[in-house]
Amino acid sequence: MSDSRAHGFLCLAFGPAQSYAVVPRSDSFTSFWQGELAGWIFEGGRSVEYVAFSGIDGYYVRYEDGSSAWSLHPGLGKLIKKEGVKWIVFGPDSYVFLSKSGVLHWWNVPDALEERLESLSSSDHLVSVGLGQSSPYVAIFQTDYIWGGNVPYNTSAAYWTSGLNSYFDTMVQCDEMLSPLGIFYTHDSISANFTDGRSIYDAARDLNNGNMAITDMPMMEVFKHAGCYFSRSNRRLWAFRNPGVTQAPVRIVEPPSDVSNLTKLKEIYVRYKNQ
Repeated sequence: MSDSRAHGFLCLAFGPAQSYAVVPRSDSFTSFWQGELAGWIFEGGRSVEYVAFSGIDGYYVRYEDGSSAWSLHPGLGKLIKKEGVKWIVFGPDSYVFLSKSGVLHWWNVPDALEERLESLSSSDHLVSVGLGQSSPYVAIFQTDYIWGGNVPYNTSAAYWTSGLNSYFDTMVQCDEMLSPLGIFYTHDSISANFTDGRSIYDAARDLNNGNMAITDMPMMEVFKHAGCYFSRSNRRLWAFRNPGVTQAPVRIVEPPSDVSNLTKLKEIYVRYKNQ
């Protein structure tokens, strides 16, 4: 479970066999994905702006250069070719999409959702829609929302039960991806072991040789002061910096009430920067 993070997403799509694709909104993030089809789309050498999966091997993808491609039912493909797509959402045997001209199209959606879509005076009144396996759905409008099936609802947070992996959960919950080399320490010395007894040297070694991913460790907490980031997780910062991790997920927290020693901490950072 997570509150909605600061960066947000241009696109978050789930496919079969625990596959997914995420295109973050923030320039400090890069897209990340899991699954053979997602890998084929994202590793093709073109920057992806939007993607949606349909069934086992169906997809729609729009690239940053404005071009698009898809593998879908021929009838839907013709409609997409004619009208273009702003966004599209697939269920197991259904879809809703908004054309470039602002016209909503849908097929085989639950009756209550179809009735509401037909009653819309403007497509702008539909903020977001999700279609799940079998009957679950959620539709959020400018004034209210409707849902059906076993769908939880929370008025103050975005949340999920992914069952995917720690990488996905950490990446969608973090606030930024930062270079550990650009983060200041907040102590002039650190313990050689984490609170659970693990060695920071073993962690650095495992990160270096690929036996540990950056998301296998708890997220670093950092705060910003005078344009600089300072770590509240100094042992994790050391473990990330020593194997040369270029980007690490962080959570931005409030600075401490006493920041009088931060000038000295910058000097400490310089002293440790080559470690």
